[in-house]
Amino acid sequence: MFRFELFSQFPLRWVLWWIVMPNIGAFLLLPLGGPDMAWSMVICGALALLISLSGQPLVRAFGLVAVFLLSTLFYVSCAFNIDVERAFSSLQYVLELSPLQSPEYVVAGLVVAVAMAVSVRYGSRVDRPRGWRQVLMAVTGLALAINLDTVATGGTRGTYKMAAPADAPFTSAVRQTRLAPEIERGRNVLVVMVESMGLPTAPEDRALFDRIWDKQAWSARYEVTQGSTPYFGSTTTGEMRELCGFWGNYPQLPSRAAPCLPEHYRAAGYDTLAIHSFEGEIFSRRQWYPEIGFARRLFRDDLTDRGARPCPGIFAGACDRDVPRIIGDLLRERRGRPQFVYWLTVNAHLPIPRNAELHTQDCRIGTRAFAEGFPMLCRGYELHKQVADALTAEIMRSDFPDTDILIVGDHMPPYFQRSLRVRFDSAHVPWILLRHRSEAPQPQRL
Repeated sequence: MFRFELFSQFPLRWVLWWIVMPNIGAFLLLPLGGPDMAWSMVICGALALLISLSGQPLVRAFGLVAVFLLSTLFYVSCAFNIDVERAFSSLQYVLELSPLQSPEYVVAGLVVAVAMAVSVRYGSRVDRPRGWRQVLMAVTGLALAINLDTVATGGTRGTYKMAAPADAPFTSAVRQTRLAPEIERGRNVLVVMVESMGLPTAPEDRALFDRIWDKQAWSARYEVTQGSTPYFGSTTTGEMRELCGFWGNYPQLPSRAAPCLPEHYRAAGYDTLAIHSFEGEIFSRRQWYPEIGFARRLFRDDLTDRGARPCPGIFAGACDRDVPRIIGDLLRERRGRPQFVYWLTVNAHLPIPRNAELHTQDCRIGTRAFAEGFPMLCRGYELHKQVADALTAEIMRSDFPDTDILIVGDHMPPYFQRSLRVRFDSAHVPWILLRHRSEAPQPQRL
């Protein structure tokens, strides 16, 4: 009798409007995949319970909006391996983004907006939990939602790695390849960090990766080696890994005692240049690139001024396929002094639209079955192939200055679909070293 009476107190309408609806996006994507949102549901659920106990309709309405926005922010943060502070601070750059380029983002935005509007209209008026029995049943409803999310996301939970564990030993592609001024002995150095270049594990994907980054195409001029390195977090944490040699993010730079790689090269007499195919204000790169030793910086508008075409996408930037030519021109312009050049690509940032300017309108990489079965994955490989082809065409030119080249991924592509995430190594990204043919130490293999 006690159990029946307790269950009869279950506040179903409250759970619907205050727990399910603020997490509607996460719940709708559960059949496809998505990050584990248990901790987010605990925080947002506790906040929802406290706010909903208020007797003021206006407080409940604004509180419900706050719960929706907080839940959405947490989801974006988890999905892209960005800590909540970075995700929140990035809101100031939202006008630089082009979410309308992605049908996925448009649909998701409409679903959340409609759910929030309907919830404010009806959910703010629903009876709040009264008495200890209803509060207990409200907590039970929250627990059921958390358990559903935990079970559904269990298969890909290990593929979301926002930060390195405290005891994680540090390594990087730069460290493994022993990239340093003493090794290069006056040769130019080019480091290319490729957006969303993960390490494929599926046989078909691995074959595509090897065909895109074709070692034989470079072997006449370069000694080619390759390997992999652990990654954590998003693109900026990847930059800290390779450029500054630590697990962390750029706000931690002031506490670093050791010089970053561009500082090291600049001290050795190199000119240092950072290139990013997107706007420099995003994630404050215009501010911290000089702090780590880059004397010169080129961003989206600088590249288009030098002839790069604009490419659309969520992060609308310069076309990555046009940047290698610009890099070659810059190296030829300053032949009298060694150059350290770093280039961060952008076009492959997910989701990738079908677009004629991106040359992704009719992807035909791999078999027809592959292209039709995994269209977003196909478009990602297409953009990586554009970078590889343009880079190969430039660095194999007879007048391309002697240069050692390191190509490395920032993180695995952050696909939402479970079926796509499992096609990549969840802990490592690939690197490829092209060392200009001369006597030089071999990279360390893990």
